Amino acid sequence: NNTIDWKLVGGALCFGLGWGIGCLCPGPFLMLFSVFTLQIQVVWGVCLVLGMFLANWIATRADSKPKQES
Repeated sequence: NNTIDWKLVGGALCFGLGWGIGCLCPGPFLMLFSVFTLQIQVVWGVCLVLGMFLANWIATRADSKPKQES
């Protein structure tokens, strides 16, 4: 798929902001589970899960809107 759409750009923007603010991507987050710290597992992990649900909700709403003909 070579199409650059709003989902790709929005997802990349959210991932980049999250990585820049939290300094972790999902892979290292899962690897750091053995070294439990409140900041990593609870705060960052809860935000990760909430962000996934929010992204799914936004994508579902956007896909269900009728498309305008141009």
